[in-house]
Amino acid sequence: MLPGQPGNFIFGYGSRINSASRNATPPKPIHTIPVRVSAAFGYVRTGDERSASGFTGLGLARPGPGAEAMTINGVLFPVEGNEMAAFDGREAGYAHAEVPRSDIEAVSRQRLPAQGKIWVYIPERPSKAPGVDLPLPDASLPLLQPSFVQRAISRTTSLPTLPA
Repeated sequence: MLPGQPGNFIFGYGSRINSASRNATPPKPIHTIPVRVSAAFGYVRTGDERSASGFTGLGLARPGPGAEAMTINGVLFPVEGNEMAAFDGREAGYAHAEVPRSDIEAVSRQRLPAQGKIWVYIPERPSKAPGVDLPLPDASLPLLQPSFVQRAISRTTSLPTLPA
């Protein structure tokens, strides 16, 4: 590894795609690379992370019976110094797992870093493997639709106006 190059990177999905949310954790803004994790990694993206504050967020889960793993879009960003510990603290209830380099690809003109480990956060429950037997949203803990998702939908969706 070259001196001064980050040794760790995080594959972010959900709130970590949003710049304001992601940049609330480290001391300085983080630039990202758009990436995709292949189905070979063995997970699906789903609403399965229960928050103590009363909502269900997006997470990754092992596919259930009759389901197949899928590709997962997100962003890749470097973590330096104690930033990994800061993200570990932010992601309470998640375990970080290494993503094999063979299971991730850049989806823009930017390339993946040549070296370093790539990590992803996966929801976990006590005495269960990460991404296994996770609860789904229900009326008491609905799926969170973050404001940045609502803004993106409202910018790209135009509803027809009804006659008065």
